[in-house]
Amino acid sequence: MRLLLVEDDRLLADGLARQLEKAGFSVDTTAIAREAVVLGEQEDYRAVVLDLGLPDGSGLDVLRKWRANQIILPVLILTARGDWQDKVN
Repeated sequence: MRLLLVEDDRLLADGLARQLEKAGFSVDTTAIAREAVVLGEQEDYRAVVLDLGLPDGSGLDVLRKWRANQIILPVLILTARGDWQDKVN
């Protein structure tokens, strides 16, 4: 199964990718929103692990663009945000 990991913390991204690959997944990673939008539209991923806080934009904006373009795939949100409103969004 091919996954997309969108995470700008290199240490966290490397650790997650390593563990997912150990579990048998093929993992592509990116640290920027712009590339995540393009990859999500061009590649055939089964699921995405998406960070909300990216250096060039919001992970929620990435997700909104995918949905607006009929990119329907499971997305697991990964964030360190603790604010209640962030969780609701």
